[in-house]
Amino acid sequence: MIEVPQSVLAYFQNRDVETAVDHLLATDKASKTKLAGVERWEHLPGYYRANLAARQTPVEFAILLEALWCAVWTGVPAAWRACPPAEPARPDLAVNVTTVWEQGCFDRRFEVDGMAIELAVALSTNEGIQLGVVLYDAEENTLLTDDALPGWSKSEDYDTYWTDGEIVPLAATIDPSPFQARVQGALSAVDRALKMR
Repeated sequence: MIEVPQSVLAYFQNRDVETAVDHLLATDKASKTKLAGVERWEHLPGYYRANLAARQTPVEFAILLEALWCAVWTGVPAAWRACPPAEPARPDLAVNVTTVWEQGCFDRRFEVDGMAIELAVALSTNEGIQLGVVLYDAEENTLLTDDALPGWSKSEDYDTYWTDGEIVPLAATIDPSPFQARVQGALSAVDRALKMR
């Protein structure tokens, strides 16, 4: 079981918390001198505490998605070499807190014989928890097709296929076992695509 941090639960289950966190993070980026809503000195400690909570949420979000990724994406063939976290193939694959938070997903890339596979776990307000997969050849052409992955849909923005619908609801703990059928289906589709080359 994966424990979901309270800050992440509150963010995704309470619209007021989501709005406050987003506002504080955006305000902090936009202004280095003005403190929105802090009109009196006695309000300053509360502002600092709220800011700490807002900054904690993206960090705990990244920790959660990494833990969920490790629990779900088991069975990656040993021949596939994991790309190091310090050298992402693309900026959107970076696993720093800011990128994981802004992208809403944790993604790892593996390579073998000029091929690359990217495996992801995402969490969003609209879609809930999803899995993602994409397979590239040496020229970065995608090798997976819609019919190879029933129950998955190709992203309009990227070549990644995402699971349709919510696999498990976000709760205080997440059982990774319901994801296993989807993981095995994705890895089997990758294996079939490689055999067809």
